[in-house]
Amino acid sequence: METLKQIIEEQKKNPEAQLYAVLNNIALEMSSKLDAARQWKIENYDHSEWNWASEIHHPCLRHLVYCRLNWKDKQFIDIDGIYRVEEGIDQERKIIMMLSEIGIEVNQTQRSFRDYETRISGKIDGTISLKSLNNLLPIPDEFKGYHDFPLEAKTVNPTYWNSTRTIEDLKRHPKFWINKIPSQLNLYCYMMGRPGGFIVLKTFGKKPRILPMVLDYELAEYDLNRAKEVNRYVEAKEYPPPIPYDETICGLCGFNHICMPLKATDYVEVPDISEFELEEYLFLKEQKKKFEELHSRLIGSKKKPGLLFGKDVVIGDIEVRTKKYKRKVYSIPKEVREQYVTGEEEIISTSIERLGQ
Repeated sequence: METLKQIIEEQKKNPEAQLYAVLNNIALEMSSKLDAARQWKIENYDHSEWNWASEIHHPCLRHLVYCRLNWKDKQFIDIDGIYRVEEGIDQERKIIMMLSEIGIEVNQTQRSFRDYETRISGKIDGTISLKSLNNLLPIPDEFKGYHDFPLEAKTVNPTYWNSTRTIEDLKRHPKFWINKIPSQLNLYCYMMGRPGGFIVLKTFGKKPRILPMVLDYELAEYDLNRAKEVNRYVEAKEYPPPIPYDETICGLCGFNHICMPLKATDYVEVPDISEFELEEYLFLKEQKKKFEELHSRLIGSKKKPGLLFGKDVVIGDIEVRTKKYKRKVYSIPKEVREQYVTGEEEIISTSIERLGQ
């Protein structure tokens, strides 16, 4: 193994390598200082007294009780997570600034709300003043006394941008960190006594998406009752049973080291199947995937020919042979095809994957 002295001596013979080493060392130092400047953000906030409006729609009741009883034990997010949170906060502030720059009055930024009955608390991003807007449609008489509406600004991963076009998209979204966004605004509307509000979504390189929302009383009732249920467990210092393991929920939970959910479901019995068979299935599936990738590279198809497509060649003791023949092609007009559509049928697709993939 080379000593540090030998490395330095070797670098002296190559000025470019020496310069790269110096620049690399500086880059590492800058990166380290950037991380160190954010270490203070790795802390758990006292969650014992309140249910946070931003969290109450979380799909796991046990998680919400842990947030209250075990908030000190929550695992810290990693340094990349801190940068993501920081970027999200910066983007949300930018949204408020962009609105202010075009003359839209944004008030009550970061105003705190607390509902003592349900122990729900939160901070709203702001309220939109109707006085700063030229509204072309008259407000219904029963709502004419309202002059400002709550606003929540959120950032969305570009992956989910196309699936978050409306409030209903958000409510029905399969990812819990997205479907709880309307719930948060809805609670603020409820606690402020406002009949509606706005969610502004932002993602990288896209125009902000401004979504109007009318107060959803059913959603509010669900979340308020959920908070009361959490409160009952907290008062008794007990925990609800864990949900069936879900990688997208349990895998992201900061309390999974305490909960330790079983990575199996207990509501379906499947006889005569061993874990060995499942392991073998996954192994053969991986081999099939490798075969298909190699098949695509070597042979491919008429649309995407591979290296040997259409060729006759012998390589070692391996023969590549091509057969050519013709077959009839039928073109059925769309109108004719539609005459034979009799309805819809349920399609069931079952897959076996290793957890986390």
